[in-house]
Amino acid sequence: MDESTAPDRTALIAGARAARLNGRPGEAWRLLELARSESNPSNLPAILMIEAELLHDAGRVEAAEDRLHKLLDQVPDHFWAAFHLAAGAWRRKEFDLAQTRIATARALDPDGRIGALWRLRVNLMKDLGHSKRADHLLRQMAHLFENDPWPRQQMAIRARAAGQYDVAVRHCRAAMRLAPDDRSHALLHAQVLAQQGEVKQAAGAYAEMETRFGANPELALARIQLLRSAQDFVREIEALSDALSAHPDAAALWQHLFSVHLAAAPDDVPEAVLELLNARIAPPANTLLSIRYCLETDQFDKAKALCRTLGPRTSHPMRALERAQALWGMRNYRMALRYLRFCIRRWPASPMLLKAFIVWGLKLGQGDAVAQAIELHLSLHSEAALYENRLLLAGFANDLPAAIASYKKVRAGGQVKLHQQELMAKMIATLAEFDDIPSILADTGDPLGEAGKLLHRAGVPGVLMLEYEIERSNGDMSHADLNAWARARPDSTLAAIRVIDRWRRDRAQDMVSVPAHEVNAKIPAQIYQYWHDPNPPEMVASLVASWSGVPRYAHMLMDQKAAVKFLRKEYGAAWLRAFQLATNPSEQADLLRLCILARNGGIYADVDDCLFGDLDSILANGAELILYRETMAGAIGNNFIAARPQHPVVLRAAELARDALLERSVELSWSKTGPGLLTRVLSNYVLENADEGGQGAVHVLAPGEIERSVSMHNRLVHKSAQTHWSKSSGRGAQGAALWVRALCVLERSA
Repeated sequence: MDESTAPDRTALIAGARAARLNGRPGEAWRLLELARSESNPSNLPAILMIEAELLHDAGRVEAAEDRLHKLLDQVPDHFWAAFHLAAGAWRRKEFDLAQTRIATARALDPDGRIGALWRLRVNLMKDLGHSKRADHLLRQMAHLFENDPWPRQQMAIRARAAGQYDVAVRHCRAAMRLAPDDRSHALLHAQVLAQQGEVKQAAGAYAEMETRFGANPELALARIQLLRSAQDFVREIEALSDALSAHPDAAALWQHLFSVHLAAAPDDVPEAVLELLNARIAPPANTLLSIRYCLETDQFDKAKALCRTLGPRTSHPMRALERAQALWGMRNYRMALRYLRFCIRRWPASPMLLKAFIVWGLKLGQGDAVAQAIELHLSLHSEAALYENRLLLAGFANDLPAAIASYKKVRAGGQVKLHQQELMAKMIATLAEFDDIPSILADTGDPLGEAGKLLHRAGVPGVLMLEYEIERSNGDMSHADLNAWARARPDSTLAAIRVIDRWRRDRAQDMVSVPAHEVNAKIPAQIYQYWHDPNPPEMVASLVASWSGVPRYAHMLMDQKAAVKFLRKEYGAAWLRAFQLATNPSEQADLLRLCILARNGGIYADVDDCLFGDLDSILANGAELILYRETMAGAIGNNFIAARPQHPVVLRAAELARDALLERSVELSWSKTGPGLLTRVLSNYVLENADEGGQGAVHVLAPGEIERSVSMHNRLVHKSAQTHWSKSSGRGAQGAALWVRALCVLERSA
């Protein structure tokens, strides 16, 4: 080949680079081979760089880094080779190595003029949890690169996460001025306005984006989420229906449907939707929808299998959480918690992983271990997330001063949520000195009042705060004398909780462990449970199975027919009528458990509880009645009760539950037949036996004792469905119609 026909080596390299960028790796390799054949050493660095990029694109990371090392051997001051080696170490989470390689790259860019290196440094500091250092680098970068919107966008994101919405809006607007055609900055601006509570401004920002950029799935989803945050559920459903019709191939819209509205779906419709989506959206996205569906419908084995199809290594915190949820749903509680512990080490800044770890660990009674394990991780999160998690910990520990301090910080940041307001109301009502409550409410704000909740419609927190309002309005006695207050107000749950808590503190050393056979001599080795239908759902049956196979314990699962037969035979017509007047299956179960235990003694466990530890360890205390105190400022729970026959507390609670049902009381079930009632009866028993030492017949388990053996309140599909008796919002029909319309959209466009 003479000089006139030889290919231009520079053109070959440029062609290879263009082919790689345009997704034609085969052509790129062919052109590089031709360029290599010209054997000009000056072209070797460029060839090695493109080869490294091609190998990295193909997932051959080690081979790519081998090319980069060869390139540095050829050209020791080659910045981009050093940079890509640093970026590779960062992507693999090898942070120490990344820091060393970044130092090498910085030495090759002494003036700090290459923005990509700044971005890598910021991302590394974020992953290491060095928030202040990351903020400092972003400020330096914004000053050095005045026309680059990226540092402004990142500062907006970080301010938003910290609840500093005014600051976030300012940075968003700066980024929008620098890049007016970049939709992502405008979208972030609208989302921050929505979180700030500026709903009208956010709606205007979305409308302006539609005008400038046109309708698209991302923008539609953002508007839907805005409507949801504003609790405009009717318009949210309408907007989602319209968006699915306009963008039937948008996986993000379907993800919202499956994540938020699955409980309202009619039978078999989600499966039909998934089947039609198989041909419309990419397999990974469809698999994620299937995983969400399986998790929400208690198909945990299938969810775990689907998670495995995504690969052996989890690459995203959300995927990690889904795997953990599958393990938890399969009742591999300890394994799920160990896996989460591993995940928060890998993604230390993930708020959803940390929160799941806290909640699950506390549910398993591992409060001390959880507190120790997360001590380092809390500092890696935004201030808002930090205080949200501290509020959660304080709630489980019933630590009112810590809860108040954290709640005030969350509230000041403008990010307080309804469940946090409800928790704070419960804690103030049940844990504060009664006469201190006005000053505490003045300091923290009235949680339920600020939530716009009418007390009689605010569930258990509303019941407790309503009691407080009644007590305060009466104002005819001193609450400093707790016993006098409780005796004068035997129907006061607030007084009862305080009596029991003081009694437990006074006799903390009174109970000692005893051999299991002595426990069983007092409490019959018989476990009772109740499910109204003779054929419980699969998930309920699997939870029941955890109780039915306990050695030395008999087990009986009663249905409605068996309950009626028992009550008619053992108690008579009035008791049976009370059972039949129950307004829901929960009240039926509340009455039945008290009647069974009063007559026969034994153990009652709710069917949404799972026994995964040692039952004898719960009973090894020599008591004739064993109860537990609920977490989150709760009362005496009734999910688990162990009693000898004819125990006076159980007898009295059964009589009062019967009377409330016969009188058709409009109180919450919690108060008239459930934990509220049991708490008041136990308090009265403690007061009646104060001078006789008879309280030794009762033992209230310490926090964490029962949780180390029993996982309570497992999520069940029937409870989250809109058809469940506890749902009274009327949104079920709207949600069902949404699913039908979504299915029609897919069928029409198939």
